[in-house]
Amino acid sequence: MKSSNSHVPKNIVFFEDKEAMLINDVIEFDDKQLTQIKQISSAHTKFELNEMDNGFNLKDLTSEQKATILQEKKNIVISGKEDPQELFDKKLVYLTFHALERSFQRVQQEVANMDIYIIEKIIESNKVLKAQYKGFPQLSYTLQTKNESEKFNSSISFVIHNGIARNIRVITVSLTEFSDTNTLGKSRSNQYLSDNPLLKELLERLSTD
Repeated sequence: MKSSNSHVPKNIVFFEDKEAMLINDVIEFDDKQLTQIKQISSAHTKFELNEMDNGFNLKDLTSEQKATILQEKKNIVISGKEDPQELFDKKLVYLTFHALERSFQRVQQEVANMDIYIIEKIIESNKVLKAQYKGFPQLSYTLQTKNESEKFNSSISFVIHNGIARNIRVITVSLTEFSDTNTLGKSRSNQYLSDNPLLKELLERLSTD
């Protein structure tokens, strides 16, 4: 008699409380990676993983997987005519509050249209650094844009929209500027983010969409 598990898709994971979830992402995970994801899931509830500040790094993304991630990003960008404003307006790329909050903490220069600035950096990104798992059907991927003066990292995931198409969800960002005069990784100011006029203006724009 065949085991009942023989009909369970290999990309189904079970959490500690036996809740099941289908991993549905832009890349195919190999057996080693799926085993790691399943082991992490079985040791936590979905809620616990979702609420963690940092996810679990996935082992050894292959060059083929990294190429697929960059191609998926490129396809979405092209669908928005490679225009940051159009990508934002059509929600082909959208930012979480956490991403906006981190942006105003970590991006040192004053940027009036922070949302557009971040999307521009994602368009320019050409390197995949890592993948992380936090109990969601899609993993997050850290992309990097690097030039002579700065290094910009963005953590994104490819979420399913309307059951078919995928959009880019920006989770968090960080900027390192190669300057002796800049304190790297330090918040721009001690001002409370809720009192930041640029952030307040951006949140008002998002809430009216």
